[in-house]
Amino acid sequence: MRRPFLVVGLALLVASVTPVPVQPAGATGADGPSLPAQTAKKVRQIIAHRGSSSDRPENTLASYRRAIEAGATVTECDVRTTKDGILVSLHDADVSRTSNGKGLVGDMTLAELRRLDFGSWFDPRSKGERIPTVQEILTLCHGKIDVMLDLKEAGQAYTEKVAALVHKHGEPKRTILGVRSAEQARQFRKLLPESPQIGLIPTTGNISAFADAGVETIRLWPKWLTDKSLVAKVRKHKKQLHLSAPKGTKEEVLPLLAFEAESLSSDDPARLIQTLREIAGGHADDNHKLVKVVPGRRQLFVDDYVIAEKTGVTRELGKVTKANGGKPIFTDGWFYGTVLHDQGKFKLWYRKPGSQGYGFAESDDGLHFEKKADVKGIPFAGDYNLAVEIDPNQSDPKHGYIASYDAKGMAAGLAYSADGITWTPAHGGKAVTYRAADSYNQILWDSEANLYRLFTRTDFGTGGGPLAGTVARDFEVRGTRSMTNPDIHKNPADWKLARHWHFNREGPKEYLRRQVYALSCWIHEGIYFALMAVYEYPGDVSEGKKTDHKTRHERDVMNFYIATSRDADSWDLSWVYAGRPIVPRGPAGSFDMDMVFPSSTVVTHKDEHWLYYAGANERHGTFEIKPPVLFERQHAIGLAKLRLDGFVCLEAKAKPGTVVTRPFVLEGKELQVNVDARHGEVAVEVLDEKGQPIRGFSEDDVRKGAGIDELRWQPRWKADADFSALKGRTIRLKFTLQNAKLYAFQVR
Repeated sequence: MRRPFLVVGLALLVASVTPVPVQPAGATGADGPSLPAQTAKKVRQIIAHRGSSSDRPENTLASYRRAIEAGATVTECDVRTTKDGILVSLHDADVSRTSNGKGLVGDMTLAELRRLDFGSWFDPRSKGERIPTVQEILTLCHGKIDVMLDLKEAGQAYTEKVAALVHKHGEPKRTILGVRSAEQARQFRKLLPESPQIGLIPTTGNISAFADAGVETIRLWPKWLTDKSLVAKVRKHKKQLHLSAPKGTKEEVLPLLAFEAESLSSDDPARLIQTLREIAGGHADDNHKLVKVVPGRRQLFVDDYVIAEKTGVTRELGKVTKANGGKPIFTDGWFYGTVLHDQGKFKLWYRKPGSQGYGFAESDDGLHFEKKADVKGIPFAGDYNLAVEIDPNQSDPKHGYIASYDAKGMAAGLAYSADGITWTPAHGGKAVTYRAADSYNQILWDSEANLYRLFTRTDFGTGGGPLAGTVARDFEVRGTRSMTNPDIHKNPADWKLARHWHFNREGPKEYLRRQVYALSCWIHEGIYFALMAVYEYPGDVSEGKKTDHKTRHERDVMNFYIATSRDADSWDLSWVYAGRPIVPRGPAGSFDMDMVFPSSTVVTHKDEHWLYYAGANERHGTFEIKPPVLFERQHAIGLAKLRLDGFVCLEAKAKPGTVVTRPFVLEGKELQVNVDARHGEVAVEVLDEKGQPIRGFSEDDVRKGAGIDELRWQPRWKADADFSALKGRTIRLKFTLQNAKLYAFQVR
């Protein structure tokens, strides 16, 4: 028996995706749920139209990844055939609207299409997006989201080609077929009997023919809904109803719910899901519950932890400024290593050129370093990695600094030091954990969890360790692992595994696209930041096998990304999959054009974050092919700076956007906001627990901040309403932004 929908219902959606707004339109009252609330809960299928095409270029892998992240249950892709018989995803028969080329898809080979840019028309930041094959889409979505194939062509050859591809690379039970004729429906029922079908009827007179052909669902265009008999006809045939809500807004969705559709599609699936949850009452989420806002701790907007609702804003990555005009600040060493600011000095631990161990240098200004000494006492195994931290959990001055390094057996060792120069190995100089390979081994004290954490590498391909060979036996597959230890001084080898992981969201061979080369962690304002060196297109030296210090390459390169987490384990990898490094590689000819490795931590100094990094002017090279391809590259250390808490912001453009927090008990007397509204304005309202304006702090009482760019802006209200008088009350904050960026807030 065929399943009409192979998806989860809204009850599961509301527990796992974007936050709900504060005031549910369909909240349960004395007489039970409203009709919209009931019908919103009946929506069982959310289809991302051409992917999440409102915020990513349509029908690209970027839009399909975003659909998965947004929580859609299905992503739709249009299926066309190239001149050389490859199935690709493009809505129009002509490429001119969505690329920098001209001509028909059917008149061009895949290689010709791949040379076109399918991203820049949407946003300059999407430059370089290529047309995806349907095989790539099925591989990306496998096990993560259902796929709807909008069948743009007809004919036996086309039908058989699509069916063969689904059988080989897809999941027939999770592949929904958007059929455009009754004959096509019957053909696919024979070839893919397990695949559900949506009848994309060309006219209203085709309902019966498609129903008789066996489709499970009928799509009706909104413009047809003025004829109410059409929905009745769909129901008479005992078929389910699919409708389109392109914007996903409440104004658009509410009228559609009167028709009790089981399936909705949208260009903005995240907004549609949020709208449905709002209308349904949001019973399954926690956004109406209290969140703890600790006085003096800044609340960053890297995620939705403190947010109940946001509209008209996008989450954007901060923009760094490279010091020294983008030139290196230190040329006698590179990372793996660390820069700390301690006792009024910048302290640098760097890997010396070649394989000569580690050096130590100091600086007054963080730009001009003076070499002081070689690091002594650490029994490096020969690959030379070192990550240093201050140990706030240790009162013994001899243990003021802790470090992890490469110990014998390509494993992780621990050491401690009073001055950062002379070190004493812990555990008798023996490794404290099994094979960890040749990138960062980092130990740090986590005061949030009251334990030590160790971040190191795990091999999933060639190499050693318990998981070697589990992903590939003929290719190096680098991953990472995290471990915890309550007391390294009592038992330095008592490490408990938290998790091994590697990149695999896009399928089992994603290691050919990207790998975790190195990961260290920095804890800031209760948030864990992963500082990641991500190896992109590992071993792909197709751009040239000879050393070239003039050309900036895109394959076999290393990029510096951030990821964030609330538990140091479940990382938000959005910026990696969006291809947005926090410190971009430099231009052609620069010292950092091909590789960027982060320092093991971040320095916060004078209201800025200082991100030290090592750059290299050539690619990684590979032993995966014979003969091996190795490049001569020069390394140096650079510095990039970022405004305080400027890693991520919520940004509104010319159209105003709003951000409403979850309720919290106000424990301070003062509100400070980190905001950049140099070319716009910001306003802050104070609401009660239920989301109603508090007298004196409402929209009418707000004094807007216009033309400001402040780290600690203090909102004011008319009649000088006293914010401190609200101490002890449960409140929410509502930020309204226009041409502004919101980074953080805190109460003091």
